[in-house]
Amino acid sequence: MDKEFIEAFVEESLEIKVQACDVVISLEEDLNQPAQFERYAQLIDRIYGAAMTLGFKFLGDYSKVLKDICLKVAKVESPNARDTVLKMMKRYLQTLDLVLKDIEEPSKMMEIKKMLELESKKAHNLEDKVFQWIKKKKAS
Repeated sequence: MDKEFIEAFVEESLEIKVQACDVVISLEEDLNQPAQFERYAQLIDRIYGAAMTLGFKFLGDYSKVLKDICLKVAKVESPNARDTVLKMMKRYLQTLDLVLKDIEEPSKMMEIKKMLELESKKAHNLEDKVFQWIKKKKAS
């Protein structure tokens, strides 16, 4: 893969991460901001698209499920759901740091890939929970 593409991806992802951190800080102050969850989803969608284009499927998959969760939790008025998702949003940013730092180190990326696959499974489980919260809200 062309080193310039990877460098551009890292640079753009770091810029996105700064914006995503601002969203997280805002949500830490007040979870009752659905637009902030939607904003985070939009930011993560940019990483998702670039990661998939460059063949970083493991990061793309993780980004997509987190994006979907953020969009869903924006529709739920559950502090527990939002707090749980916020924790996952923070974890994503920590994991993104690892990926961007070692993206050109194949031996380290194998380890990170396994970690991201595990995080993706956790995210899918959380997505199911958020969907259940939405169903409960609609039923009541």
